[in-house]
Amino acid sequence: MENMPLKIVKILKKRYTIKRSDIEISPESPFENLIGAIISQRNRDEVTDRVAGELLRRANTPVKMLKLGKAGITKAIRSANFYKTKAKHIYEAAKMIVKEFGGRMPTTRTELMQLPGVGGKTADIIMLVSHGAGVIPVDTHVQVVSQRLDWTKEKEPEKIRADLHRLFPPSMRGYVNILLVEFGKEFCRMHVPKCYACPVEKLCPYPDKTKAPAGSSKARKVCHSRP
Repeated sequence: MENMPLKIVKILKKRYTIKRSDIEISPESPFENLIGAIISQRNRDEVTDRVAGELLRRANTPVKMLKLGKAGITKAIRSANFYKTKAKHIYEAAKMIVKEFGGRMPTTRTELMQLPGVGGKTADIIMLVSHGAGVIPVDTHVQVVSQRLDWTKEKEPEKIRADLHRLFPPSMRGYVNILLVEFGKEFCRMHVPKCYACPVEKLCPYPDKTKAPAGSSKARKVCHSRP
């Protein structure tokens, strides 16, 4: 009998195209990956790309970031959510990298999590993108999807991460993360999931599945099929 999580991942792989660039390792720019990861918190991808790009054009190393200063960082990322807090974290992280790590970006999850603004998810993103580590960063999408699919019964991100790592080998974790995020955005939304249109609905044990809105093509199809 086929492993259910692997079966679901196979279905999602057919729906979502994962480009090589999505899982490509970028070891030459770990500091840039750090900046992007911090700015991405509570932001859409398009906002993150634009804002991080603007900041990194001004300062793409820890030393240059310190020279830019907290005020310069704040000005550069004003259009990002929580920009004042993120500017403070970016400045303090650059300062810590220079003073405590000799200008070298931390290379382990434990070291990364010492930096201001870097929790487990952000550290995993950096480890995945910069070093090709076999990890699954647990954001809101990953958490909600894995709970509804009954892949975990945990609520804490670190424990959810451990459960997911038991289900998937390191070689799969990078693209499993991408698939769960995309699936969460399109169907398995936190507040109102689109269970009626979900490609894995028949394999999902979630008890509170939603029905198609009245008047939708999906609802009409169901009504017409009744005897």
